[in-house]
Amino acid sequence: MRLLVFALVVCLIAISGVTSAQLADTQWPMFHHDLNHTGRSPYVGPGVVGIKWCYKIPSFSASAD
Repeated sequence: MRLLVFALVVCLIAISGVTSAQLADTQWPMFHHDLNHTGRSPYVGPGVVGIKWCYKIPSFSASAD
């Protein structure tokens, strides 16, 4: 039983280490981007404002009798 618990703990530690290493290598490594949680991106957005695509949702009506 102790061996099973030990194996589970080792697996959890290994998995948590892998996932945190993967997040550190991304462009948005944590909630709201940085340690101050500003949510600001270091990248410049598009220079021209405009709609890239549009989808019209069919309308419907429902009634409760």
